[in-house]
Amino acid sequence: PMRSTRRLFGFHAFVECMLKLSLVHLGYHRTAAQAEQPASLKAMWLLVYMHVHFLKAKDRAVEVEKAESAGLYSPPLPPALAPGARRFPRHVPAMQRLLRGDLRLFA
Repeated sequence: PMRSTRRLFGFHAFVECMLKLSLVHLGYHRTAAQAEQPASLKAMWLLVYMHVHFLKAKDRAVEVEKAESAGLYSPPLPPALAPGARRFPRHVPAMQRLLRGDLRLFA
């Protein structure tokens, strides 16, 4: 039997959030000239911005794929796993230890 799935955050909600973020960003965090532009131009800016970054990510993915097929690429290690890196114990705040149920909280 096919179960219907209910999505709380679908495509339309995503688009609405992206538009609101771009309107706020251009309205309050950019230049006065950009803040004075109508909402339609701000929406166009969002589309162009996302398109440019998509093309850059696509080009990077093609370069990585070519390097992997030639055997020239290996994913970089995180700094903590790099050879010769000093490994320190990770600090866990008291509230997180309490929420995990660590009974040695005040020891």
